[in-house]
Formats: sequence, structure tokens, C-alpha cells
Amino acid sequence: MKEYMKRNAVLLVLLAAAVAVSAAVIAGRWRVEAGNKQYDILIDYNEVELMAEQSGRDVSWWLEQFRDMGLTRVALTEETLASLMENSPLPVTATVMDAVLQDADWAESYPAAFVSAIEAYGYDRFDVLVEVFGREAAGFVVDAVERRFHSEDLVVLDQGEEAYILINSTVDDALYERDEGYYTTAGKSFSSRSVLSASKLMYVSLGLMPEKVERIQSLGLEVAPRTICYNSFNDARYTQAVIEGYERSPTPLAARRKKAAARQANTTAPAKLASSLKELGITSHAAPTHSQAAPASSRVHLRFMGRKVSGSSAPPTPAPSPTASRTREGTW
Repeated sequence: MKEYMKRNAVLLVLLAAAVAVSAAVIAGRWRVEAGNKQYDILIDYNEVELMAEQSGRDVSWWLEQFRDMGLTRVALTEETLASLMENSPLPVTATVMDAVLQDADWAESYPAAFVSAIEAYGYDRFDVLVEVFGREAAGFVVDAVERRFHSEDLVVLDQGEEAYILINSTVDDALYERDEGYYTTAGKSFSSRSVLSASKLMYVSLGLMPEKVERIQSLGLEVAPRTICYNSFNDARYTQAVIEGYERSPTPLAARRKKAAARQANTTAPAKLASSLKELGITSHAAPTHSQAAPASSRVHLRFMGRKVSGSSAPPTPAPSPTASRTREGTW
């Protein structure tokens, strides 16, 4: 044994040091967790909306029920262009230019100033064209887009009651539907094609809907914000925009008040919540969660955010074509 220890003295010393360091780290973590017995009971706002649709009760009614059961926070996902189109009263439409260009007279559907601007800027089929109607919707979308996207990737026409936006998107952002094909009368495949139907930029978070935040906080509940992004877009500008959005919320999420009574109630909340859900016939699985700190102008104006093509101004008369030349770096 002594001979073995002599031959492996260095290895044994390193092993002992590793054990000592691991023990110190584990002990420190145990002390921190032993002194932190707080947890929150959350429910997802989207799930509450589904329950409201299926029950005939509104969202506020359901939130009140869960609050009385011991729920303390509501997980709220930030809006995206896709969510605003699919599940929002705001009139917002986002379309990839590939779909827009299918209509030979597409330019007649948009203000001449906007068409002239994007013609001067350059576009391709991967870009996203956004239409927003109503002062509330236009203010929300225009502000969120300008805070998150870089100025050289935008052309914005804000008319107060409506807004039009072109967002520079690339082939790497493109989202396709499953291959569609053509078949002969004999059922044989003739050709196949992929349909460009969306862009990843349509799923980038634009911020929390103010009315949802107000609804949650008016019931004495706290908001647990959730943001959505993807790897190539979560830069410092995006992060700063998200944080600023939380700070501008009706009751700043980053400065939530700590309510001792609510924290004390947490000790009995799990059992109370489980009992209430059982009475409603709902099966639940409790899991602790960690706490998190967390006006548009009516004047018509065009913000030409990106670089123009050669020439000092946009052409006075729009002359759109399905294949406008691309002038931006890093894209087609």
C-alpha cells in the first residue's frame, strides 16, 4: 500500500484537492438553498385564455379563481408578429415578400411613398412586409420593431392610424411549409416545390401586451415574463429592448413589491391549490419555481431607416417590379 501511494502520490493529491473543492462548493450551495424556502406558484396566461374560451368565463374570472387557490404569479409570453395575427384583436398582418409578389398589382395596395421607399431600398422575397391598422396597434408594433431591429434593416412609414414596415430578412430566416407537389391523373408525381410561407423574424418577441399586464396586476398577481428569440438574433440591442419594455410596463416588473403576507401564504398554498383543483376535477403536478427579477404621432412621416441605392433620393414615381435589385450586404 505504501509503495502504491508513493508511485501515485501526485494523482492522490490531485484527487484529494478535487474532493475538497467539490465538498466546499456543495456545502456552500446547501447553505444557500437551506435559507431560501421561497417559491412561486405560476400558471400560463395562454392556458388561462384557452380555459376561458372553453368555459364561457372570461380570463379575469379564471385568474381570480386561481388567485384564491393560492396562485401568486402568471407567466406571460411576449407578443410576436405571428401571435398578433393569430390571437390578438389588433389588426396586424405580416407577410413574406414572396407571397406579396404573387400579385402583379401588389404595389397598388400600399401607399405610394412606402412603395417608392422600399424600391429605393431594395427588397427580395425573404423580406417581411408588415401592415398595422389602428393607433394602438401601430404605436405598439412600430415602437417594438424600431427598438429591436437595427435601423439599416428597416423601412417604416408611420401614419399614426396605420403603419407599413419592411423588415430585412435573409434566406437563413426563411421558413417553408412541407413540400407540395403536382400529380398527374394517374397519381404519379409530376414535380415538387417548397412554399416560402414565413420568416423567423415573425416569431421574435416584441414585448408584453400592456392590457394583459394590467389585467394580471389589477388582481394582485405578479407577471413572470417570458421572451422568445433565436440564436442569431439575441444580441445586446434586443436584450436592452426587452429590459426597457419590462421597466415601462404599467407597474415596472423589475421593481415588484415584496409582499410578506403573500410569501407567508405560500406555505399553505400548495395544499390549498391541489385541493381546489381536485374539486374541479383537474389533475395537477406541483413543481417549485425560482423567483425572477424581472403615444404614436398622428403626423404622417416616413422613416427611411436603411441605406439607399445609388442616388440621393427615392424615385418620385413608384415603378415596382417583382424583382427589385438587392443592395444590402450579407443577403441576396
